[in-house]
Amino acid sequence: PYSGITDNEFIGMDSEYVQYLSEQSDMKFRLVPTKTWQESIDFVRQGRCKMLLTVMNTPERRTYLSFTEPYRHVSLSLATRRDFTSIELEGVRIGVLKGDAYAMYLSQKYPQLDLIHYEDTMAGISQVAQGNADAMLGPYATLSYAFKELRLNELIIQGPLKEQWSLAIGVHKEDAI
Repeated sequence: PYSGITDNEFIGMDSEYVQYLSEQSDMKFRLVPTKTWQESIDFVRQGRCKMLLTVMNTPERRTYLSFTEPYRHVSLSLATRRDFTSIELEGVRIGVLKGDAYAMYLSQKYPQLDLIHYEDTMAGISQVAQGNADAMLGPYATLSYAFKELRLNELIIQGPLKEQWSLAIGVHKEDAI
């Protein structure tokens, strides 16, 4: 729902932000297709891409990105099997998006979690459905979209959790305005 690439075209809500920024600033943007979030992070770190639209401001990322003020705050939820009822965090296998800042935060705040890194949300959701993970963490809208695309009825979305993502635009430091 937020962003994606179909037929080499940028789609989703974030594509509307790019169109708005282009109209308001007379800047032209060129899509640099990547396959995963981790690849997007790697591309911007290497200077192969100059901007990320929805990125969490972290100390590590500030070494190569300049950030706008956060413009989107997203509540996190968990996708679980219907029979999942654990309140204990120890031993719970939680899927997270590879390269996601929130995974780093969770591993520091809750070292007892068993985080499993997936290339994309669809892969993580599929692993929860198959019983290879207990939950998949993500924004409610993203999890809901994955449920619809994968036609899953055996899973539910629990949340929102009290933690949120605060997302901003990150521009490679060499190109910051």
